[in-house]
Amino acid sequence: MLAQQAFADGSPKVEELLLEACPFKNTFERERFEYEREFDVLFTGLGFRKADKKRALTNFPEESRLRSH
Repeated sequence: MLAQQAFADGSPKVEELLLEACPFKNTFERERFEYEREFDVLFTGLGFRKADKKRALTNFPEESRLRSH
């Protein structure tokens, strides 16, 4: 039986939180594309790497989590 991988360790990934908060649920909507693009700009502008979106929020050091609020 397959276990759910997304929350197996109990903490969601940054990208999962982003998509959960997105008001546009259809993957192919232009607004969703713009939402994700704007998030990437803000996320990397705060000094994070794009690859960091795949990490769980709890895996970031405390000072990085403060930047994300």
